Amino acid sequence: MTATRLPLRSEVPAEHTWDLSSLFRTDAEWEAAFAEWEKQADGYGKFRGKLGDGPAVVAECLRFDTAFDRAGDRVGTYAFLGNGGRGERHLPGDESPLPGRGGAGDGGGKLHPS
Repeated sequence: MTATRLPLRSEVPAEHTWDLSSLFRTDAEWEAAFAEWEKQADGYGKFRGKLGDGPAVVAECLRFDTAFDRAGDRVGTYAFLGNGGRGERHLPGDESPLPGRGGAGDGGGKLHPS
């Protein structure tokens, strides 16, 4: 029985890859958004011990949480789909480079469009 291997991203025609330009045009744009999103996590501390202060505080917390979650979905989707849906994209601060820039995860293929 012959083992089947997944092709490297660089071996897949661009028309068969995810077009992620509606999320971020470049990895650098994604990295900046990820860094901003990561900093926003500290915003939850503002609500610690305050949710019992009334419905306005709860509503503000829920708005913050929704915005934080949507931003996380956006950066997470780009990271996941940017590597062919295999979930191997590396995060900022990781020792390994991002796939699409010569990283080990995808053989150095580029995101579509170039």
